[in-house]
Amino acid sequence: MLVATYKLIQFSIILLIMEIIIFIILAYSG
Repeated sequence: MLVATYKLIQFSIILLIMEIIIFIILAYSG
């Protein structure tokens, strides 16, 4: 149960980082 929660948090953090990177790229290119 703890491992599943950790993986879910890890996945959420990865998605958040990807969104931030895309936002930065769009901000610089736009």
